[in-house]
Amino acid sequence: MRLDDPQADPLEVWEAARALELVLQGSGDQMRLGTALYLQARAALRAGDPGAALRLAAEVHRAHETFPDPTFQAAAWITEAEAHYALFRTPEARRALRLAAQACLDLGDEVGLLEVLLVLAADLRYEAPAFGEKLLAVVARHPRSNAAQRRRAARSPGQEAVPDDLRALVTEGLAQFG
Repeated sequence: MRLDDPQADPLEVWEAARALELVLQGSGDQMRLGTALYLQARAALRAGDPGAALRLAAEVHRAHETFPDPTFQAAAWITEAEAHYALFRTPEARRALRLAAQACLDLGDEVGLLEVLLVLAADLRYEAPAFGEKLLAVVARHPRSNAAQRRRAARSPGQEAVPDDLRALVTEGLAQFG
């Protein structure tokens, strides 16, 4: 399943992840079950169903209560943030984004922080457009960004220097919320 492939049909990915979830239920393999739920949440979001994405992200959190994986928790919070934004629930989205950012900072997860920056840039598009463009430029040129992140950030070629440490940039971005 390649959900980050722009050609992938999110409904097909959702269906395949649901089939995997059904196979894994009762297996005790909370890690793989959480992965299947996470893939469903991301697919739901891409398919335009933010309500389902929120429900599935909450299930990811529950699946990882017995086998905690902070990386998946952060990813689920990012999904929650994007779903809340899609539903025009900005305060809830920002709360979830702060939780995701803190988890990524605690883990030193640069790829996760780059995801946070992408979501943050979208939030700041109108309130602080120059800063949002700066965030996109950093993601597009950061050595740890993956192809999907670079593709999503590509609309901003920017000339910003790429910082060695993303922590200050994330902190500065979150401070824009007030």
